[in-house]
Amino acid sequence: MEKGSFDSSTVTYLRQADATLRNGFEDEAIKEVFLDNVFEEIKGSEAKLSMMKSASFVMEQFVSIASLNHILQVLKAYSINFEEVSYSQQGCHVLQNALHRMLCLMDSGSYKSKDNLWKEVFSVVLDSCVFMTNVSDLARWMTDTHGTYVVRSLLEMLGGIITPLRSKKHQPHERKLPDEIIIAKKKLPDEFLSMFEKVFFTFSQMEKKQVVEILVHPSGTPCVCVMLHVASVQSGDTLQVLCEKIISSCQGNNFSTLTILAKDRTGSHVLESLLDSGHSETCKKIYEIFCSDHSQLIEYACHPVVNYVVQKLIVCPALEEKYEELFHLLLQGIEDIFAENKFGVVQKLAEQCVKLGKCQSKFVSRLLEAFQCKEEERKVYLVPLIASFSTYDAFFSASENNNKVPNLKNVLYHGSLLLQTLLKFNNPVAIVKSLTGLPAEHLVKLCCDVAGSHFIDAFFSSPIVKLKRKRLWLENVKDHLQNICCDKYGSRVMDNLWKNATMKMKIIIVENLVNNESDLSSNQYGKHITRKFGIKQFGQRRADWDDFQIRQTKKRKNFEEVFSSRTEGGKKKQKTKTS
Repeated sequence: MEKGSFDSSTVTYLRQADATLRNGFEDEAIKEVFLDNVFEEIKGSEAKLSMMKSASFVMEQFVSIASLNHILQVLKAYSINFEEVSYSQQGCHVLQNALHRMLCLMDSGSYKSKDNLWKEVFSVVLDSCVFMTNVSDLARWMTDTHGTYVVRSLLEMLGGIITPLRSKKHQPHERKLPDEIIIAKKKLPDEFLSMFEKVFFTFSQMEKKQVVEILVHPSGTPCVCVMLHVASVQSGDTLQVLCEKIISSCQGNNFSTLTILAKDRTGSHVLESLLDSGHSETCKKIYEIFCSDHSQLIEYACHPVVNYVVQKLIVCPALEEKYEELFHLLLQGIEDIFAENKFGVVQKLAEQCVKLGKCQSKFVSRLLEAFQCKEEERKVYLVPLIASFSTYDAFFSASENNNKVPNLKNVLYHGSLLLQTLLKFNNPVAIVKSLTGLPAEHLVKLCCDVAGSHFIDAFFSSPIVKLKRKRLWLENVKDHLQNICCDKYGSRVMDNLWKNATMKMKIIIVENLVNNESDLSSNQYGKHITRKFGIKQFGQRRADWDDFQIRQTKKRKNFEEVFSSRTEGGKKKQKTKTS
């Protein structure tokens, strides 16, 4: 686009339009008229605006709510200088949004195969995909810093996968993005599937050196991962060809390139995607390469990068029949894995034990051995040892007085996660006995810790743990309930405990809090507990409190029965439809 064809006042107009959009509209009809006016005003300037830092984020906003006519207008404008827009730092993301919006409109039900407007949109998009049918062009685009985003979006479009786009303003503490949407293969245009096959054929024609360079490139790796994901969703035959191409390209001396790839921070993601794809033969091949040497496998599990590949091996659905073999191989080096702080490997082993219902007793026995608490008198400390990932000797060496049990100073995130998983075992007796036999100080620390509090929540909500064990825990900690209620995380634990507590347990809780009602009411966290537990009413009108709690318990029980019956009814209907 020539500079003379761009009016700078358009930028000002676009910003004013953005402000109007943020204020909202009375109804959808007014909004549609407004959008028509905006896209009419920017006609001829779409590409230039999309590549401008000051205007691209506004273009993203409008494209994300555009109608099909507007999307066609934008895509046509981009097609004139498609590479320039795609290679632009800002333009590539606006183009991503346009393709994403097109798929969303398809999924919303507005797509009709005989509609001329849709045919025109598809024609423009497919013309833009032609570069992916040339080996050198595809390799160049896949490894370009900005072009890679466009390639990924085009691949997802051809495969009918709608991946939620992350906003630039998205913060880590915000709720996670919604799950991706997959458009059924039969609803996709035949031209999409045909182009899809051509792109994968082009990739399979690349030389080994080209493929390896893409696999270790920070921009190329995500493209290959998207390819694998799209192929696993839409085409089993294509997935097999793609997997074979990647594996054969890494076939050096005893697949040395593959093991080197696993140690690369970028390339390792390709191996993870290969295992996620679930192609049986490929997964078994990777398993043979990594598990043929036991000592080498333990080194991989302790490696800062390869351990993530090992985690994928553990949970890979195609390797479930190999799990017991892999379990025994890894369990022999569990001390080394703990020593290198690769807790994720152990966590995946525990999760797979729960999922498959295998090796659970062996796993617990090995944990007792690794934490040096196999003896009966030491088993009671299993929970704090796992929570802090400390051996028995190391834990007690921190105490100045050897006869005194040391305080639990630190609860690790992975420690709490492992304890929560162990509670899901068919027989979590070792964890339950340890938790109910600990000093009250340890229990308070677990309740008032950001990670430990989730373990206590899991303990009380567990259907496997017997009620008498939960009551025993409460008896052990009842003298410290006020401290727990006045803590940020402890108050949340008490709130969740109350939901799962029996009438007898609720009485124990309130009896130990009623004398401290004024202190609780003056605390920023305790005041919510006072109100929810009805502590003041308990002290003044006990009969009314009893009556209210009984009615609440019955109401909750009735709700759960209705909910469970509806859930079971829904499952029966699904089974009937399936059969």
